[in-house]
Amino acid sequence: MRTFRLSTLLALFAAGLFAAAPTVQEAKKFLDDAEKKLFALGYEAGQASWIQSTYITDDTESIAAKANERAIAESVRLAKAATRFDGLKLPADMARKMLLLKVGLTLAAPKDPAESAEVTRLAASLEAPTVRASIVPARASRVWISKRSRGSWPPVRIRRN
Repeated sequence: MRTFRLSTLLALFAAGLFAAAPTVQEAKKFLDDAEKKLFALGYEAGQASWIQSTYITDDTESIAAKANERAIAESVRLAKAATRFDGLKLPADMARKMLLLKVGLTLAAPKDPAESAEVTRLAASLEAPTVRASIVPARASRVWISKRSRGSWPPVRIRRN
């Protein structure tokens, strides 16, 4: 029994040692799949962010945070998987894509899903503009909106039709 365990352990070790090195074709397939996934998730996150900026509610903030969380989680997963191709000599365009995949993440979320959700929720709440609206009673045709977001100050005057 003991020799069986030892021989199994040695066989697994040898298989790991002599595993096929990644090829340029595998790297190209990996990059193509990563581009498709990140494009779809980025598009979804962009739409959610636009809705959050247009309709400023807690619900839209939550939707944007969840979309960003999915995009960040996939980016982290792909960045870790890209390290498999580190020793491989790639064409310049593919090497640049691999590098950007590894270092392009601007907000790395924690491993814990609850903490990751909290980080992305906080990031989404920071992106939401703070808007305060009040109607001027003397002139019902004008609305004053005080916008304190991205340096837009003083208040903006908007006419209603």
